[in-house]
This record gives sequence, structure tokens and C-alpha cells, in this order.
Amino acid sequence: MCRVWDVHNKTEINKLEFPASVADIELSSDGKLLTAAYANKVAFWNVDTSVSAAVVAYCTINIIVVIIIIIICWKVCDRF
Repeated sequence: MCRVWDVHNKTEINKLEFPASVADIELSSDGKLLTAAYANKVAFWNVDTSVSAAVVAYCTINIIVVIIIIIICWKVCDRF
């Protein structure tokens, strides 16, 4: 589980559930897109709406695919 907090008000805004332990998590520089790696997947979430933009299974061969999906999600993040 990942909890999203408003640091100014010290309140929890949202909870994001994952089916496995999250190994790595990153927030985009604009604060709109959360990327989480767990098991053999990478998930992309719109932080404002809690909508999953994509979940991608990955291995070393699929790294290029993950990069492409990151770019696509980044460009359409406002649509979610």
C-alpha cells in the first residue's frame, strides 16, 4: 500500500493498493504521476485521481517498452 499525504495539512489524501510489496517508487517532478515497481510489474498512477494509467510486466527485454509507456503516460497524464 502507498499512502499519499498532504504535507501542509498533515492529512492522508489517498491510499493506493498493490498486490505485492513495492520495491521502488518515484513521483514525477510535477507531482502528478506516481511510478511503482513491484513483483515483475511497473504501475503508473495519476496521483490526483488515483486512476491507474498502466501496469506493465517487465523483464530486461521490455525495458524499452516501459520507457515508451512512461513517455506516453507522462504526456496524457492530465486526461486521467
